[in-house]
Amino acid sequence: MSSQEHISIISPERSTDENDIRNAMASARRITRTVSSSIFYIDKNNPYPSNIVNAFCQEVFQNNASVVMSINYEQETSRATEFIADIASRLGYPVISWDPFYRSALEADDDNMILQLSSTIYHECKAMVLIMERYNWTEFTIVTTKDMGRDFIDCMDIMVKDTRIIQGYLEKEKYVKIATVILPAASGPYFDDLEKLQTKKELNELKRVKSRIVLLHASKEHAINIIEVAQEMGLVGQQYAWVLTASTVGDLSMSTVAASLPPGILGLSQNRSIGKVEEAIVISSRLVAEAVRKMPRDATLCPYYDCGTLSQNFTRWKTGIQLYKTLKGINLRPSSELIPERGRSRSSEIETRYPVSFTEYGVVANEELFLVNVRPQKEVGQRTFRRPVHQWNKVGRIYPKVENRETVLAIETNEIIWPGLQATPPIGRPEKRFFRLVTKEEKPFVMFVAPDAVTGKCGHHAVPCLVNAKSIENANITNENGTVDYCCTGFCIEILQVLADRMKFDYVIYEVPDGQWGIPDENGKWNGLVKEILD
Repeated sequence: MSSQEHISIISPERSTDENDIRNAMASARRITRTVSSSIFYIDKNNPYPSNIVNAFCQEVFQNNASVVMSINYEQETSRATEFIADIASRLGYPVISWDPFYRSALEADDDNMILQLSSTIYHECKAMVLIMERYNWTEFTIVTTKDMGRDFIDCMDIMVKDTRIIQGYLEKEKYVKIATVILPAASGPYFDDLEKLQTKKELNELKRVKSRIVLLHASKEHAINIIEVAQEMGLVGQQYAWVLTASTVGDLSMSTVAASLPPGILGLSQNRSIGKVEEAIVISSRLVAEAVRKMPRDATLCPYYDCGTLSQNFTRWKTGIQLYKTLKGINLRPSSELIPERGRSRSSEIETRYPVSFTEYGVVANEELFLVNVRPQKEVGQRTFRRPVHQWNKVGRIYPKVENRETVLAIETNEIIWPGLQATPPIGRPEKRFFRLVTKEEKPFVMFVAPDAVTGKCGHHAVPCLVNAKSIENANITNENGTVDYCCTGFCIEILQVLADRMKFDYVIYEVPDGQWGIPDENGKWNGLVKEILD
């Protein structure tokens, strides 16, 4: 093990960012003191395998690198990052990647030896669930296309499975995917009549299942056409919420999607700023420094390949595999928790803002995303002709934070304009029927139990109900009608829960005021349960 390990960074050229990247590399070295780095720029207009091989010969091998870092800014250079990962993995180098277009976020394959620092479709799915939780939406539909939908569908299926809740002895899905609409890949930027007809036919599924929450994952151009058709069908209004993935929204600084969308559409947006690239470089150096401390002291953390290696039968660098697994198991604290080097202030260095750890798939466990909203921004044009200009506005963010020593995702939102220019979100489902249910305690069918002393909530197989104060010993009257907020459980209550879930209705339960089953008096007037039902 040498006293100085090296990271070779390979990136498409982008002259506007070169100074920032140099500063990030210098900052990373000052922070770690044991990890150096250098960068090799490839021609973004010529990202072919031969150029990637040159990068390994001139950069990775000559600098005796321990780790390769791959940076990608654009969809057009994604193939280059795949070549980098392929060559590095074959040789045995761990790859730390910052690639917003990464498409293997759900593939648990240690042979690839990739650690992904950028947000991916995995993070977008987690964000979708957090948004649904925030607005109490429990049912959703996915609308996507054949050319890019598989990952998103699989990812949301994983999220539905991972968020199941236990009710008594039963496991129940907290979020229900009620339909999946997969549209053909678009043949061009605009729908022809046949494509429009086919899209209408497929979107009829949203009407059939009465879906109100739609998660859309498609190309930018395709999304505009899909929502245009949905508008014609009456599927984009104040009862509906459409949430677009970051792939659909695209780069906010360049996106023209919002101009063609109705106000109220929500979307996710990745942070693709140079600041995130700088942070990724510092994180990479911190990861390597931490991994080196955990590796055996006699480990050789460089394979000492040369350019001739690629034309020979070579043995994969086994220590690199061990190094990758060590990197994957590291948990980095935010910079705010670190003690700065003597003589330097923390603010003088590029910060790691959030905790860093990795999933089984090798992607960073939690990452920041922005919540954006289509809003009518301003009016343009001559006085005789004015039209609203719709733009994406940042209205919140989804980010990791530490609570009780655990990293959780949090959501912050500002004022959001909802479909139909409403100030409040849609309820996320068709209006339910509502029933007032009267009951009487009769064990084991209906039993009154106290709510949890700490949370004040009802336990498994129990639902909130209003019980007469006189039925509860030492009860404090909490309602004007002399009832107490209590819980009901029992065989009939369990049946009620199942029926309400399947038949989609809401209810309130209260104990019969006089506590009687009911008998008629001499005038034929009933008391008890019968009176409540007749009234």
